[in-house]
Amino acid sequence: MTGCAENRALTDERWARLEPLIEECRPPHKTKHHNLRRTIAAIIWRHKKGVPWRDIPAELGPWWMAEQTFRRWGRHGVWKRRLELAQGGVELGMTFLDGTSIRAHHKAAGAARNARTSAQRDEDEGLGRSRGGFGTKACVIADASGRAIGFALAPGQAHELALAPLLLTLLVAIPLWILGDRGYSSHACRELIWNLGARPAIPPKRNEAQVRIWPYARASGDHTIDVLRRLRAEIPTGSLIVLWDGAPYHRAKVVWSAAAKLNITLLPLPGYSPDLMAVEPLWRWLREDVTYHHCHATAEDLVRRVAAFEASVNADPCAVADRLWVKDHLDPEEEKLRFSK
Repeated sequence: MTGCAENRALTDERWARLEPLIEECRPPHKTKHHNLRRTIAAIIWRHKKGVPWRDIPAELGPWWMAEQTFRRWGRHGVWKRRLELAQGGVELGMTFLDGTSIRAHHKAAGAARNARTSAQRDEDEGLGRSRGGFGTKACVIADASGRAIGFALAPGQAHELALAPLLLTLLVAIPLWILGDRGYSSHACRELIWNLGARPAIPPKRNEAQVRIWPYARASGDHTIDVLRRLRAEIPTGSLIVLWDGAPYHRAKVVWSAAAKLNITLLPLPGYSPDLMAVEPLWRWLREDVTYHHCHATAEDLVRRVAAFEASVNADPCAVADRLWVKDHLDPEEEKLRFSK
């Protein structure tokens, strides 16, 4: 008969699934453990409650036995192998990224140096000071059922985004979608996910994933300069790079001079490169939703519908990232199939 605390921490059903995995990955031992289930239940209970080892209930056995088992198995990599064995049935239709801050006990700052500096010790132990105090930043990548695939730890002041590349390397297969909150919102992170073969579903920040369509009677150098001024007005600080094709009004010296004064870097694309230009799929999207199969009575009606289109696509940044995603290089073998000699 198991104790109440033991049964709550580790039910019979869970132990039946956990025992063979533990026996497979536990370190070699000369003597049989007196009550392994009770010790594992004590370890689980302690980590669920977040209390010191000495507060483990007496019915879960000696607290020092649970602590020694946990630390010894950690040094031998048992917990890591146990996680790998449990990942055989992960569901990777969707994968989730998230992180949290864990406050450290105030006594965690008093460990012996052991010939290490304070910064080195905090880095090794995943401890650091942030606005929330002394603690650890823990990030996890989980499958569609919420089961952990891998973990990453960093000092408390670290940003979750810096741990994303490490978490993505822990995937056992390529999922369809990778979801995260705004803490993972960056162009580099989304590009990394796309390059893996998955799709990112990360809400943008207020200055990301925005489409702008401004009406002009015709394309000219003056209108191009006005567009550059509007861009700089919306993004008043920082570097700004504009990609565009080789249209005559884009190559004009007066346009390049105006861009230099606005601290805007112009990056011309190679000749006929629609796969590298996000505006091309945007025009196709605009034609499908606005101009195809519809006759506009006036120019004002067209401008009004285009403005409504802009507002609707900006309300769904994931659709913008999905439909306007472009290549960052051209495959020569693929390009040969596009053009006949």
